[in-house]
Amino acid sequence: MAKEDTDVRKLDEAAVSPDVNFSLTMSIKGTSVTKHSIQTLVIREWIFDLLPRIEIEILDSGWFIDKFPFEDNDVIKVELDHLSDGEGVVKTEFLLHDIEIINAGVGKAEQALVKITGILKTDNFPFEIKNRAFSQKTSDEVFEELSNDIGFNSFTSRVTSKDKMSWIQSHQSDFDFSKHVLKRSFVNENDTTFLYSDRDGNCVFTSLQTELENENKPKIAMFNLEASLLNNINMQEDEYDEKVEDLKEQEGSENLIFYRQWYFKNFQGTSNKENSYGRTFSFNNTEDYVNRTMKDDKHDLTVHSLKEKDKIGKFVKNDTFGILDILNTHPEYFLSMVQNEYLKENFFANSVVLYTKPNEELKLFDKINLIVPTYFKADSEIDIVHSGMYIVGGIIHEVQKSSIYSTIVILFRNGLNLSDTQLKDFESRHSSSDSSKKNEEKKTIL
Repeated sequence: MAKEDTDVRKLDEAAVSPDVNFSLTMSIKGTSVTKHSIQTLVIREWIFDLLPRIEIEILDSGWFIDKFPFEDNDVIKVELDHLSDGEGVVKTEFLLHDIEIINAGVGKAEQALVKITGILKTDNFPFEIKNRAFSQKTSDEVFEELSNDIGFNSFTSRVTSKDKMSWIQSHQSDFDFSKHVLKRSFVNENDTTFLYSDRDGNCVFTSLQTELENENKPKIAMFNLEASLLNNINMQEDEYDEKVEDLKEQEGSENLIFYRQWYFKNFQGTSNKENSYGRTFSFNNTEDYVNRTMKDDKHDLTVHSLKEKDKIGKFVKNDTFGILDILNTHPEYFLSMVQNEYLKENFFANSVVLYTKPNEELKLFDKINLIVPTYFKADSEIDIVHSGMYIVGGIIHEVQKSSIYSTIVILFRNGLNLSDTQLKDFESRHSSSDSSKKNEEKKTIL
């Protein structure tokens, strides 16, 4: 679910955790905002957004509304630390983008609720309209130049794109032009690209397949024992403690994440019907008429990922393009526009939302080996269907007026693992060699 306005961006983010000790310092246009006046503060990092965002709700008695009213581009400084180890988690600046003032009383109110949204502060505000050309450059080269103009702290390209052409920025801001280029960027077939920045102002250009093939050791996420007992989940204390100790010895304590609540979200029904059962597109390359169909689903983090989509659904989206201008555009120009949308919709329809303690080491596109306890009495204490490998697509730091500070992590993968019952049916429909491979994958998800 790649679009910014999809339901993934509207996931339930109500904190459900015990209090976490933290310190919060915030100022807007150089004026301090007291901690008790802050109702909520949310900082979002998202692999589909070029810039992280901040959303704040404060109660104001007239200081900001009457004496020092907020204005567009006011600087919002935030320092957010958890006090468990004395290390900071968030220390960054944003630019005020939008503001809403709600009368909190009747008539002459003593307080008003002020809602503020902002985007990451950069040296040069990225909405200046420009007209220029990037002659015979690949998209990663274009993004590097744009990132310097926007003013990111750093730029890292984890891939080398194969899309050299003349890119024309015609009456567009750097921000809009970046999205224009990203939509048409190309690395390989059956791959899609991402351009995003983190809360520290570091910009990254990468691709889905690059991140899935990353050999860095994944972090392990385990459910909190006390919460599991409260929810009557079938995991005995000694079993849990033994598993934790084994993992600490194998992986190192710094590589473990403990979460206290989780939600599963699956939008594949809608996504498949609109796009992901298959896409066809056609164009003329000046020599002949080209007609192609996309239905691949090879980005495996799971046993089952609806690979045979042409045998499941009949909904197919068709795109018809004109003539491929090979003198100015790269050879995979039309393929990239269809493929980038198709793969983002296809892979990111299945998500898990975790509520964890603040974690300054967690990064976008990290791999997470998620261990989910089963709700039902079974031979295994692990929910095999939903456990296993995911990638981090979103990180949210949330502070509420009740002095609760949570990190909310949004994980993605393009399918589910199979329960024992499902696995037998799966094996009966596949060759013995393929079944053996999948069975082995199932055994190694933990």
